[in-house]
Amino acid sequence: MVFNHRLYIRLIARSLFRSRRTHARLTPRRLRFLSFFTLLYPLLELGLGLCFLLDDLLYPGFRKQRIERPLFIIGNYRSGSTFLHRVLAEDTRSFATLRTWEIYLAPSIVQRKILRGIGAVDRMLGGPLHRFTDRWENRVLRPVEIHRTGLRQPEEDEGLFFYIGYSLFVWFFFPFVPTDEPFHLFDRRISGPRRRRIMRFYRGCIQRHVYYHGMRQGRRPLVYLAKNPALSPRVDALLETFPDARFIYLYRRPEETLPSTLSWLSFCWSFFGDPLDRYPFRGFVTELTKQWYLYPLERLESVDERQWAVVRFEDLVQSPEQTLRLVCRRLDIPLSEGLERVIGGLAGRSERYRNHHSYALEDAGLTRERLREEYREVYRELARLESNDTETRETRETDARCHTLSRLDPT
Repeated sequence: MVFNHRLYIRLIARSLFRSRRTHARLTPRRLRFLSFFTLLYPLLELGLGLCFLLDDLLYPGFRKQRIERPLFIIGNYRSGSTFLHRVLAEDTRSFATLRTWEIYLAPSIVQRKILRGIGAVDRMLGGPLHRFTDRWENRVLRPVEIHRTGLRQPEEDEGLFFYIGYSLFVWFFFPFVPTDEPFHLFDRRISGPRRRRIMRFYRGCIQRHVYYHGMRQGRRPLVYLAKNPALSPRVDALLETFPDARFIYLYRRPEETLPSTLSWLSFCWSFFGDPLDRYPFRGFVTELTKQWYLYPLERLESVDERQWAVVRFEDLVQSPEQTLRLVCRRLDIPLSEGLERVIGGLAGRSERYRNHHSYALEDAGLTRERLREEYREVYRELARLESNDTETRETRETDARCHTLSRLDPT
């Protein structure tokens, strides 16, 4: 594995000796986390490295696994990507997507086989381990309303990069501005050779995942589906690794995205420590979100238009069925029976999602005037997108009428 050991040593040293009066200050909560992390992380790396070697020995066929036309959902945090990801992931006969347990407990084939075996024994014994896991989820994961998750839920695959220390998630655990490791500007600031090594590791993880699910489903061809906002600065790297990759770029207005993102990041930093402010790094987060609005569009507009689609958050939550049908048509995603059933059952789910993810600017100490100034270029680009979207909206309305008529009169 391409483990970033220098960053690991540097962050531990900085946390222990240079964290005074920073957001990583050494409070009791922070010391508990550091003790746990410094002990567990190296063991995690050793175990994963061993299991990857066993994969090479026991399941060498995964290396030949083709990843054809993978689908990546990108854009800023808090733009509806979780909702869209989980909707599409319900069609398990078309898509292979990573779930929380697969990312953090079993990224290797061997680990999955072991856990499946433990699960089979547990069922024979009446399911005591399953009940314990459910109680743990109810106590630890489900109360986290800002990003509801569970071990069996589809989750963003950024956790794979965390294993090798090349992930923006590192910033969640170590709240120092990542200037020396600018993962938020991956394509622009990470050197070509290192970028290719990182992406080879990522590709290998995806090959294992698709190969494993292919084994379980009788080698049926599956499309890899990923939702990961932190892939937004990696568009070029993804296209170098998967030339036929497809992208769904989601966007939401900055006045909604920024306070929601600040709230999410604030929760992460407060969970692993005691930041000095309620909303740390506001300036850096503002700059990061600006880049993630603009950079993906800049790169995607030079790619075949059949490989990418732009989706407004408002369209996704107000007319999800028509929006998804248009996206599937543009990206040549077959509307299987399973996907038809999922799309047809979206009424009400999207609006509940919107209401659950609303945050006021004032709560984050922001004003609309300040945002207009900070995001001037972003608002210009969004205005251009929305002016070009007029024809798409008319098509969507026509599709909706045609779809309604086809339901009333199948002939």
